[in-house]
Amino acid sequence: AATNYWTDSTLTNLIANPMLGGISRTNVGVKLDPRPKAGSPALIAGNARSTPGHLTAASYIGAFGTVNWASDWTALGEYSVLSAVGAGTPSSSAVTVAPPTPNQPLLVQSTSGTNLLVSFTSQLGVNYQLQSATVLTVPVGWADEGAVVPGTGGLLTFTVPSNAGNRFVRVVVP
Repeated sequence: AATNYWTDSTLTNLIANPMLGGISRTNVGVKLDPRPKAGSPALIAGNARSTPGHLTAASYIGAFGTVNWASDWTALGEYSVLSAVGAGTPSSSAVTVAPPTPNQPLLVQSTSGTNLLVSFTSQLGVNYQLQSATVLTVPVGWADEGAVVPGTGGLLTFTVPSNAGNRFVRVVVP
């Protein structure tokens, strides 16, 4: 019986590739972006269906247009399965979202050739800065190493070149 709903031409169902912004089955690398890409049949005005009176009309088909509203408040957004690209609240309402409280990262060290690698799991929406010092006597003169790096919700790795001599390193949230 379910097949009839998809194949009965009188029901005006559209069977087409929705051309989503991104599809992933993991929370590493490419993430799920349920918004249709430009040129998607879900965004073509002539494809929009009539809307019952108790619902708000939209110029697109489905739950997502240009705003990825689910990334701001669902567990999929919190666990970094949904992309934060296009995140926001649809224009009919405004919500203020506090920036995330950063967790203290657990640093893992390894080497690549003669370089030191400092890795940790980052948080989406949190920026990180690698700093170094040659001695740990008070007051410690921590110096920034490279640029601030935005958290991705995945693994971040800073490379400390071996030609800089012996140093102590730390990762801070600026």
